[in-house]
Amino acid sequence: MRVLIASEAHFQRGDDGRVRAAGPEDYPFWSSYLGGARQVSVLGRIGVMPPGATSGSIAEGEAVSFLPLDDYRGPWQYLRQYWRLRRQAQEAVSQCDAAILRAPGAVAYLAWHAVIRAGKPYALEVLADPREALAPGAARSLWRPLARRWSRWRLRRLCAEAPVIHYVTREWLQRRYPAAKAKVFSYSDVLLRAPAGEKEMHERFERIRRTSAGERPWHLGFIGSFEQLYKAPDVHLRAVRLCEVQGLNIRFSMMGEGRHRTNMEKLARRLGVAKSVQFLGQINGADQVNHFLDQLDLFLMASRSEGLPRALIEAMARGCPAIGSSAGGIPELLAAEDLVEPGSAGQLAAKIIQVLASPARLRTMARRNLEASQAFRPERLKPLRLRFLEELQMLAAASSSSARSGKRVPLSAELRA
Repeated sequence: MRVLIASEAHFQRGDDGRVRAAGPEDYPFWSSYLGGARQVSVLGRIGVMPPGATSGSIAEGEAVSFLPLDDYRGPWQYLRQYWRLRRQAQEAVSQCDAAILRAPGAVAYLAWHAVIRAGKPYALEVLADPREALAPGAARSLWRPLARRWSRWRLRRLCAEAPVIHYVTREWLQRRYPAAKAKVFSYSDVLLRAPAGEKEMHERFERIRRTSAGERPWHLGFIGSFEQLYKAPDVHLRAVRLCEVQGLNIRFSMMGEGRHRTNMEKLARRLGVAKSVQFLGQINGADQVNHFLDQLDLFLMASRSEGLPRALIEAMARGCPAIGSSAGGIPELLAAEDLVEPGSAGQLAAKIIQVLASPARLRTMARRNLEASQAFRPERLKPLRLRFLEELQMLAAASSSSARSGKRVPLSAELRA
């Protein structure tokens, strides 16, 4: 079975002709879908990497290939290129036996229409809530209110129509976007590759002891895309400013890339915290990310919108104390006392000051997070992922049998209309 996976991520093709990912959607991530397929083809937007650039992790490899869409950015480019994008999606669907739609996102919706018209079986993965991802402050566009209503309605339609659904949260997305008739699976799509051991935890506690004694600044960190503002990098910077006003000696490192990074660098200068803030760009490879996390005293993820954030789970798996917002599935990961309201720099700063004032609390948070992350170890998630893929495989087999017998797979009522 050849499975098409519709992804909202952006990719780039380098001088060597290979496709690279700026985020976690690298080859190990896509190859995890091979448990239910002989071949995986990713439908995604692929741009051209600047000459000589080699940033990003390789995203393709044995049994994993890419079927490209034009690398459009934003609703204007999407609308201008809609008919070409639609043809590209239809061509990609024609080459595959079944599809997995990673929603919300315009790429998933394009693929959905193509899948229904072709009569191909498909499964849905629900990763986030567009109502929050496109809320005021999370996205800056004149089209935002319309896109928010449209995407929310579309995702509800997908969940009502899909025969198989994988939610990345335990309960939160399921309540917002309930399945009508689907076989439902609930598990995270994170790939934990190297949880912290006793040595790393001992070193962390020793750093907390030295820092609380004033030997070094507190090191805070953030991982997230700057492509949109739903990860709230601006809120984090304003919280850093408020902490410094209260006399806290901190260093804040931000890992991530995207079109708003320059604006965030300007905001740091305008707030007067540029000397305390380090913009690291995109760091690739599990070893480098783990090294970054191991240097932190506190991880921050006060997002405006979330599904179940992989970066937070990875930080927890390295024993990082963490503060998050109450957005999306974050309350499924962190204790209630470690949460703040989304969008509130004042609450975030107050929580940072409160937590850093107690080394004992930091140690408790670190142990609790490491223990909670055990639920996301590969050996626990792999059986759930295989059952989801096997369900799609059974749909594909039934569809193939119907095709051989000459039975036509009907279009959805919506598309017939």
